[in-house]
Amino acid sequence: MSVIVDRNATFKIEFQYIENKNPDGKIISIDIVDNVENASIFSGDFVNVSFDMMSEAKEEATVINHINEKSMLRYKIFVPVLLSMVCRTWNLTIDNGNKMPIDKNVFSAMHFNFCEEIFKRWCKITKQHIIEEPTDEMFLQFYNKLINDIVQKIKNMGEK
Repeated sequence: MSVIVDRNATFKIEFQYIENKNPDGKIISIDIVDNVENASIFSGDFVNVSFDMMSEAKEEATVINHINEKSMLRYKIFVPVLLSMVCRTWNLTIDNGNKMPIDKNVFSAMHFNFCEEIFKRWCKITKQHIIEEPTDEMFLQFYNKLINDIVQKIKNMGEK
């Protein structure tokens, strides 16, 4: 058993989806579905992530929160960057029938739930626990700290 990621060891991610269109035929949303007869099928070959790849994706997507001075992983950058690194092939095509390129800009432009579905399935298969879902408690802690900081700054201004 090797602890080195084999970048040639691929696995499939597949799911069904339905494109919802407006009267002009433009896609306005996508539903992820199961066992629907006329649904489209997304199919892609992916690899696991090495330490180097994950570090690169996290570094590109990390900023410093100017409020609490802690680092913050920007989900909207991280997911497209990471998926563009680990996706090897897919069945998505452009209107002219050519294969859609696999890059972070394409992932960034996808419908949110479509890109997120790929990401969630990739995380489940590779056993990654990357993004912690924000909870009400986390928001309360953030806002309490923010309010306390503001109150302290006001007090400090009054003491001058």
